Amino acid sequence: MRTIPEYPKGIIKPSERGEIKVVYDTKYPGRFNKTIAVFYNSKGSPKILTIKGEIPYPKDVKN
Repeated sequence: MRTIPEYPKGIIKPSERGEIKVVYDTKYPGRFNKTIAVFYNSKGSPKILTIKGEIPYPKDVKN
């Protein structure tokens, strides 16, 4: 299991916006709860983001 982030590499000015994309790659079915810390140059840093989800179990296949 691993978490793969994509984020702007340059400076984001206070009047600008940026986007963070996070992909959680797992090979195991079931529920997951993953936290990510986002550090920035302002009050309140770091901000903790939580990713929650569920990977379905494979259905039984009859031959």
